[in-house]
Amino acid sequence: MDWLKRHTPRHLVVGHKAEVIAYHHLAKQGLKLIVKNYSCRYGEIDLIMRQDQMVIFVEVRYRQSVNFGLPQETVNYYKQQKIIKSAQNFLLQKKISNQYPCRFDIVAIHGTIPDHKINWIKDAFYS
Repeated sequence: MDWLKRHTPRHLVVGHKAEVIAYHHLAKQGLKLIVKNYSCRYGEIDLIMRQDQMVIFVEVRYRQSVNFGLPQETVNYYKQQKIIKSAQNFLLQKKISNQYPCRFDIVAIHGTIPDHKINWIKDAFYS
């Protein structure tokens, strides 16, 4: 594990920590994990979770400082389209495309990892 830390780019390590923080925050709110880091040819979804009968696709964004904008502002139209296409692929792959309502959330985290603020934006964008 020590070798992995030394050879993994810092932004990936920080991104992983942010995803863990987001997961724990959402789990405390009653969401259940379906899958982490779902990847397909269209892109990647950080967390796919479930709350009751709702499937929730979560994009996690982290910035240490908000001097140049909030983390959620980095989820532009292009990124949203990649997430939507990836979500559609997931639903088709799992054969649940018409069974459950879906939503797209953003968990925006800023500050240092031990001392951070979380902003959970439900229905951040639509397909």
